[in-house]
Amino acid sequence: VKNILEEKKWEEIVDSDIGGNNYYIEEGVEQLIHIALLCIQDNPEKRPRMSAIVTMLQLIGDGLLAQRWEEFCKEDMLRRQELKSSYRTLH
Repeated sequence: VKNILEEKKWEEIVDSDIGGNNYYIEEGVEQLIHIALLCIQDNPEKRPRMSAIVTMLQLIGDGLLAQRWEEFCKEDMLRRQELKSSYRTLH
C-alpha cells in the first residue's frame, strides 16, 4: 500500500464500486490511507487510540495527521534499516 500511496495510484486502493473513479478528492484519500496505515503498525502501542483517529478524521487537512505520518515514516525507515543490518549480520 505504501508503494501505491507513493505512486498515487488511488484506483488500486479505492473501491471503484463505491461511486465511480471521480468520487473522491486525492488529498483526502491520501490522508485516509495515512490514518489506516497508522492503525496497522506492528507495535500496538504506536497505534493511535480511537479518540485520536476520530480527531484526525475531523481534522483532515490539519497538521496533526501530517505530524503523525512523518513520525510513522521515520520509525518505519529506522526499523527497515535495523532489519537490513540484522540480516547482513546473520549472513
